Amino acid sequence: MISKTGGKKSVSDGARRSSEPPLRLVLHVQHPEGGSPKILAAHLKPRLIMGRSSADTPVPIDIDLSPFDAMNTGVSRIHAAFHYFEGKLEIEDLESTNGTRINGFPLQPGKRYRLRVEDELECGRLQINVKVVRTPQA
Repeated sequence: MISKTGGKKSVSDGARRSSEPPLRLVLHVQHPEGGSPKILAAHLKPRLIMGRSSADTPVPIDIDLSPFDAMNTGVSRIHAAFHYFEGKLEIEDLESTNGTRINGFPLQPGKRYRLRVEDELECGRLQINVKVVRTPQA
């Protein structure tokens, strides 16, 4: 139920938000040497850490690129973070060794950059196309 209060709309009791299907982050990962892109998906939450998981990774990894030859393509253990808020998706390089780029533009570590439809993300030499989709309700 949406009510109008002082010219502003508010959602009462979270009723509307709970009825919407959840969002998923879908990554199409392309190895630099070619081949078919592989798909990886994760439930979208306010912050997702992307990198490659190993026994000595200091923080939990939400999006593990290890199965995509991440070590040999320059992906750091803790490479980047996706931030999702107010319907916007941003990426932040977390001081990765080989950098993160959007459409070839290198990102400054620690700074957030907005991702848009059709942007190509690169982590090291691994190419990734990013989409946000709604999970169909059962």
